[in-house]
Amino acid sequence: MSLDQYSFQDIVSLIGCYTNIKTDDDKEYNGYLYTIDPQTRHVVLYDNHHLQVIFHSTIKTINFDRQRQLDSVELDNAVVKHDTTANLEQTCRELIKYFEMNRIPTEYKEPHIHLLGSARVEPPYVATSVVAENSLIRKRVRDLVMEFYLKEEK
Repeated sequence: MSLDQYSFQDIVSLIGCYTNIKTDDDKEYNGYLYTIDPQTRHVVLYDNHHLQVIFHSTIKTINFDRQRQLDSVELDNAVVKHDTTANLEQTCRELIKYFEMNRIPTEYKEPHIHLLGSARVEPPYVATSVVAENSLIRKRVRDLVMEFYLKEEK
């Protein structure tokens, strides 16, 4: 299938699924879906403690195996091993500032950032570490976290 056939909500539900990507130059990439950039639609796969980015423009087909899946805690724990405590603390402070700049009610109770009274962002403070019972709030907070990282890159 083409990546363009998936809605953003579909993609969020597929985070952690084992993924096979074939590119225009007939290369094949496999790994667990870590995230997809909502603007550029570049795909990030995780496998064997490595992250790899596949540009949207090069993707010929993408297939997801819902039977082979890592939950968000396993994905985050894999990434946390590469982050230092100082880096995580800095990211946390910057993310809190970003939420406050966007007028989102924010409260920090170590080590979690609590938002909107019903969601929290756990270390390593990435989109997959957003926890909320309400799926709409979870999606909105994940979008904000992804926007934070996109703005940070620019």
